[in-house]
Amino acid sequence: EITGIYNRAFFQKRLPELYRSEKELSLVLLDVDFFQRINEIYGEHTGDYVLMKLANTILQHTRISDVVFRLEKNTFAILMPATSETTAFYEAERIRSAISTTQFFDQDFFELKRISHQRKQEIKHLTVSIGIASNEETNSASELVHHAEVALDSAKKQGRNVTVKFSEHASSEHG
Repeated sequence: EITGIYNRAFFQKRLPELYRSEKELSLVLLDVDFFQRINEIYGEHTGDYVLMKLANTILQHTRISDVVFRLEKNTFAILMPATSETTAFYEAERIRSAISTTQFFDQDFFELKRISHQRKQEIKHLTVSIGIASNEETNSASELVHHAEVALDSAKKQGRNVTVKFSEHASSEHG
């Protein structure tokens, strides 16, 4: 309701449909880095505002064919029909870059909230970690989700604010 984009329930309905109908399908999972800190420092209303602004930023930087969902708290999914994992990677990098350069908080906000200089420095910019998988190497929609989750987890372990393809994660584990 907060973000005005599709929710988890619609994702769970739409994913199998697209998985069956699309020859190429990529899934991008996007997680806001250290989101809990935003709620702790600024309060949950500000967290909700950030999620709305984040959803708008994602929508402004996706293609018309992409379908954007908010899965839970600070996790978003983008289904990219007719898109290879490599193309999805470049699209996701564009989104990640746009988010990291978006001004989520301005000086008026800090003054209104009476935030100390030290606290301001803690969250100057918002970043996201992104995991990508495609249906090229999967047997089911749930396996596609699992692969994207593994890639997202890898992005977080690599220090956050990065995009990881499942295929690269899998090949680095075996080689």
